[in-house]
Amino acid sequence: MLRSLLPFASQIIKDAVNAIPTNAELGDRLIEICLTVLAKAVKSTKTDVDDQLFEQVAKAIRNREVDKADDYITE
Repeated sequence: MLRSLLPFASQIIKDAVNAIPTNAELGDRLIEICLTVLAKAVKSTKTDVDDQLFEQVAKAIRNREVDKADDYITE
């Protein structure tokens, strides 16, 4: 049953993401939400490697060039 529902759920998520307006303020807020979720996941582990990886990812995201976001959007 899960196998048959997964493609349907995946399509719903893709449609929802495509419906999000391309607003810079909204995009920045979504990035902050993602970083918060990642930070909580990292804190739940007991290794230092993922802490270091998170720091690098957060730094890279915060220092990104705005025009790079289009590389990740498929239409």
